[in-house]
Amino acid sequence: RERESHGAQMSEAGMPEWLSSFMPVQNQFFTGGIGLAALGVAATAARGGMRSAAMLARRHLLMTLEVTSKDPSYPWILNWLSSQG
Repeated sequence: RERESHGAQMSEAGMPEWLSSFMPVQNQFFTGGIGLAALGVAATAARGGMRSAAMLARRHLLMTLEVTSKDPSYPWILNWLSSQG
């Protein structure tokens, strides 16, 4: 039985007929391989997104401070850091 979607004829697998004629959609191994490839692409995109989010968080949430030993506040900061553990 054929379905129509937006004027394009669809096969039973839910793919356009012109595309299903090129791909063996009845083959479970082929379909599983396509699924695994899609999972790999999604995982790679998620990893890149997490990496970008971590870099963005590091840029906006962390700050650096440099206090030289000649600075009058150096003993106070050294004492405070050592009391923090």
